[in-house]
Amino acid sequence: MRQIVWELHTLLEKASERAPFVLVGHSYGGALVRVYVSTYPSEVAGLVLVDAQHDDFLRLVNDKEVMASTLATGRPIPPVKTAGPLHESDIPPAIRSQIENMAGWNLQHANESPRNKLPIEAQRMRSWATSQVKHAIASNNPFEGDELLAMQTERKSQPYPYGDLPLIVLTRGKPEFDGPNARPMDDERRKNQAELATRSRNGKQIVVEGSGHHIDVERPEVVATAIRDVLAMASKK
Repeated sequence: MRQIVWELHTLLEKASERAPFVLVGHSYGGALVRVYVSTYPSEVAGLVLVDAQHDDFLRLVNDKEVMASTLATGRPIPPVKTAGPLHESDIPPAIRSQIENMAGWNLQHANESPRNKLPIEAQRMRSWATSQVKHAIASNNPFEGDELLAMQTERKSQPYPYGDLPLIVLTRGKPEFDGPNARPMDDERRKNQAELATRSRNGKQIVVEGSGHHIDVERPEVVATAIRDVLAMASKK
């Protein structure tokens, strides 16, 4: 996660984009923009979290419910790598073959509902991106549990880690799981979403009734309004 945030920061610098920014993070991206705030606090003017991943959440591992932070290995989180990127040619053939098989599955399912509502060009881009070996490698983070645990520790150290930062948390209204584990997982999700909004004195949660996880696709006008509202709040500071 720290690696991705550093790469985003470097990309913005090289593109000559000027801070401060209003950052919008959906799902896993919600965790990433929170790491960005912790790493570069002076560069963030506001946050919009769109059904964002929490620092800790229930995951199903071998059909058992576990908190994500319990997957921490205890190993030191490696420093950000600023040079010597991994090349596809460095991947052992057996591992590459497994990744390519999964990439083929991703290609077939890249634009399932509700993503089939995206513009055709966006669907083509998703199909291409999710079928790339580099996409799978970049998504593999063996230290995710440790990074999530570190985020929790930081959160507990202060009541308002984001101070007065304008913050809107958009939460899906519909549960997205079935089966015996659905209710406890959804209860945990709702509790975690409400907690995210308490990290700033200017935090607010909006439950988007009738929408699933992809609020940006199903109710894009809600996301657009939240961005405008955060921009307005930031301009008054």
